[in-house]
Amino acid sequence: MATRRNRTTRATLGALVALAVTALVSACMPAEGRYSSVQHPVSELTTVADRVYGQAEDYAGTVVPLKLDLFLPPAGGPATRPTVVLVHGGSFSGGDKSNMAGTARGYAQRGYVAVALGYRLDPNAAESTQRYLAAATDAIDDGLEAVRWLRANATTYRIDPERIAVIGSSAGGAVALGTAIADDPTPGGPLAAWSPRSDAAVSTGAHLTPGIDLGFVTFEPTDSPVLMFHYDVDTATGNDAAYARRTCDGLTDAGVYCRFVQQPGSGHTVDLNAGGPWWTDEIGPFLWDQLDIPNA
Repeated sequence: MATRRNRTTRATLGALVALAVTALVSACMPAEGRYSSVQHPVSELTTVADRVYGQAEDYAGTVVPLKLDLFLPPAGGPATRPTVVLVHGGSFSGGDKSNMAGTARGYAQRGYVAVALGYRLDPNAAESTQRYLAAATDAIDDGLEAVRWLRANATTYRIDPERIAVIGSSAGGAVALGTAIADDPTPGGPLAAWSPRSDAAVSTGAHLTPGIDLGFVTFEPTDSPVLMFHYDVDTATGNDAAYARRTCDGLTDAGVYCRFVQQPGSGHTVDLNAGGPWWTDEIGPFLWDQLDIPNA
């Protein structure tokens, strides 16, 4: 069974060191080198498409395969590598894993194993709050199952099973947060021996605050560290930053590291690309620190 590296230590110290980590994290990632700057051209990457990581009933009650694509750095280098799972948005009703292929390649060029995740969608998720929450729950369940699958197949793809981050935009951001916080709604199955929790999560344009209000989401010291991006006012949801921040506050109160990056004005998502405007100061250093990449 995969273990979760240093989680107990983080839970114990999280609240005390949060400010110090925030101040120091930007100094941790070097400007050049593996996992921080481009190491490989796209032509050297290997794509493994449509790996089935599970199956589940969709919104119509039909059992469907769940698929992901892997983008692998070339052979050589470390025996195992940190992994990032990229999750597309689309209000749980649309989008496709191919939407994150370019972003995934950017991470793989830096040495990460990168994964573009497909998950269950409900084209009518917006019809009611109940249906929307059901679609969100299914999507988070799929994200958790994908993390299990990656750990179970770590040897095949040279994945470090203790260094898996999930990064998502909009609805995909909620999936990312769910892999850090949520309990598995469908425990058991052939991959039950493997932990479904990510080791870190990055979200933009998302939060789990409705689940907090409904009692679906609670926080524990064993939750995973999170980096959240949110505008003063989200143009897709209408939520303000204070409402979204309650997700981060819940983690902090539980002793888990969470950084909330608030953008001024209105908008929905920020660029999550490796090498993008948030890479050097926020996303890259967060992964570098929380996945303990210097010791990878």
